Amino acid sequence: LLIGTVCSLYRIIYVILLLIPVFVLSNLKFNKKFIKLFASWVLYSGLVYYINSIFTSPYPHGVLYNFTHTSSLKAAVKMLILNFKFNFKNFLI
Repeated sequence: LLIGTVCSLYRIIYVILLLIPVFVLSNLKFNKKFIKLFASWVLYSGLVYYINSIFTSPYPHGVLYNFTHTSSLKAAVKMLILNFKFNFKNFLI
């Protein structure tokens, strides 16, 4: 229950914010230290996302959920285009 509570408080913005220390600690240089820090950031982000997906339920009626559960790439692209058109139309109205 505690892990589920912590994971439900997790948001993608927190993972993105952890990129700032990666750049600061590597002195904004592309070197071995940056590669190690970036690789650890990717592994950490993937682990947190995996733990989050175990304990929290997905949104069954969201664009990303539908995109990841389509039968083919063509259907996924078509769905994204239709969603973009719908959102753009709503934005203009």
